[in-house]
Amino acid sequence: MQYFYNNMTRKYILCFAHLFSNIHVQRFDEDGLTLLSDSLVPLIYASKSKMFYEIKALPDSSDIAIISTYLPRMGFNISSMVYDSTRKMNNTMRISFGDEELSYPGVPYNFTIDLSILAKTQDDLFQIIEQISSNFTPDYTITIKEIENVIHRDVSLNLDSISFTSNFEYEDTGNRTVSADLNFTLKGYIYPKIQDDDGKYIKNIMVGYKFNDSDNDISVTVSQAQATVSAEIIKTITGSY
Repeated sequence: MQYFYNNMTRKYILCFAHLFSNIHVQRFDEDGLTLLSDSLVPLIYASKSKMFYEIKALPDSSDIAIISTYLPRMGFNISSMVYDSTRKMNNTMRISFGDEELSYPGVPYNFTIDLSILAKTQDDLFQIIEQISSNFTPDYTITIKEIENVIHRDVSLNLDSISFTSNFEYEDTGNRTVSADLNFTLKGYIYPKIQDDDGKYIKNIMVGYKFNDSDNDISVTVSQAQATVSAEIIKTITGSY
């Protein structure tokens, strides 16, 4: 096998991150009329345990003011890749662009992506959940520029489940951190090595064709972009039927 890398997994990660990069949390006064703050929720590529570890590493993780500078926060990571036989396409199909082509249209894989949300209050958590879940019914279609930004494919992203918890993953007796875990399935593809068309097809064929019971042969050059030439095509070229 020759080395190749089409960046597919990385592209799916970036696309997923972009989708959730504009989630906000707003806080109001006691009357719920005056807006006190509007904060963009940070999104990082990390597991929930990693985010809990970062909270524990804060100068004083028992100080509400310090924790409030870190929360709310979202983190996501890919937890598995599973081959999806239901989306398998015929291996003889090809995807061509310019002078290059793929030997077949890609191997279908389901990427399981876990999104974790940490918040200081239930209200912050519910705001984030509503902004995300309202867009999934339960799937959401995104268009991704895949191979060399030439192949565009509509990819389905499914929201499979949402679970809530307020359990700690670090030692802390003074404060509570609430969290939610969202599980997604992205139906993507892993593409093979891109092949060049040059030399892949037989373009010139020398055909010796005998006719009229004569001992004289003729040689014909056939120009075409296919690997096989049928007898009917040869007859058409030579003018013999």
